[in-house]
Amino acid sequence: ENPPKHKMTFGRSSRFFERRMGAIALLFALFLGADCAAPLGVLNPKPTLAELSDLRGRSRYISVFTTACLPWMTGTSVNPLLRAVYLEQRPENHQITLCVPWINFQDQETLFPNKVTFKTPADQEAFVRGWVREHVGRATAIKIAFYEAAYAPDFGSILPTADPTTCVPDGERDVAVLEEPEHINWYHNGAKWCDAYNYVVGVIHTNYWQYAITDPQVNFLQRFSRAVTLYTLNEWVVNAYCHRTIKLSGAVGQHPKAVICNIHGVRTKFLDIGTRAAGRRFTRGAYFIGKALWGKGYRQLVEQLAKYRQRTGQSIALDVYGSGPDHASIVEEATRRTLGWTFFPATDHAAPTLHDYKVMVNPSLSDVVCTTTAEALAMGKFVVCADHPSNAFFKSFRNCFVYSTAKEFTLCLQHALAADPAPLTDE
Repeated sequence: ENPPKHKMTFGRSSRFFERRMGAIALLFALFLGADCAAPLGVLNPKPTLAELSDLRGRSRYISVFTTACLPWMTGTSVNPLLRAVYLEQRPENHQITLCVPWINFQDQETLFPNKVTFKTPADQEAFVRGWVREHVGRATAIKIAFYEAAYAPDFGSILPTADPTTCVPDGERDVAVLEEPEHINWYHNGAKWCDAYNYVVGVIHTNYWQYAITDPQVNFLQRFSRAVTLYTLNEWVVNAYCHRTIKLSGAVGQHPKAVICNIHGVRTKFLDIGTRAAGRRFTRGAYFIGKALWGKGYRQLVEQLAKYRQRTGQSIALDVYGSGPDHASIVEEATRRTLGWTFFPATDHAAPTLHDYKVMVNPSLSDVVCTTTAEALAMGKFVVCADHPSNAFFKSFRNCFVYSTAKEFTLCLQHALAADPAPLTDE
């Protein structure tokens, strides 16, 4: 929920193309060369690809690679960490290594909240382990390895500057989980993942097409050309470097060798909050929580609540939690439209200050699967969200109200504010 966005962003200039033609040439080479699509059985009949992909029944070395690390509170720092800790707890006694980027002091000052910085990777590792103890409720013995990286302002993202595969010893390179495989491989210049590891699975977190095609800073032709280019590049690198790809929802495009499965979860803390909320009366109304970027649902939030006021003659006293580069312009637009919003800085969704809210409003269309929606439902709240592939997983929840039109949004929000959420079930 903190400063620059851990997603693709675009500026007004054409530097996006001019400074990245080398990456396109590299990807052409990857596309024309051998890739992970080749059945492993042709090269080595034993073991088969199916056997290499089976994580049940025996201990495996599993390396989870991601493109962000705490204290940057973004989805690709939190979810991969929780995934690694979960895999560690499985009965097979897997040996887990979480591989995260190490960035310099200046980049840390830019990205990390509350002026938290680290002199050494060991210092940051201690912070991560402390966070797990506090928020997961147990210590973890997973290995934490760092690869060299740098923050790229043009992308609003951290990119590797060296070969990430080298942060894991040769003898431990068995299964690799690439969180955001397209992102981590835009500038990959090291060993091919399928040569370095026996089995490689990519987890698609981000709808880059949506971010590119809706970028308000450029005209439609520029948006469309950038979106098509990015979509093509992402398909190439995913095809080149993964045996299997997992899409968290149908909100992202067609990736090679992909299946749709929401493999994200929520911390037990959120479920505990939801259990305690059963039968209580919430004392606060509606809120929104998200990084302060127009692409994270703020544009839809402004439009839907403006139409709500037109339809009902009333404004919703919405509390908005989030920090980021678009914060000032979001506040300015909400003030100009006299929407009556109150703004707060980025806050942990599990913080006590958020327990009393009854309704989370999330009109975002750029998510693949929204973690905050899952967390709000786990806390026993109502969620009002758009009828969109990213929300398909949540539509069956009793406390999730899905809308398709402005009229339906109004009706859903009115009902949520007037009713009481159903208690959580064991399921």
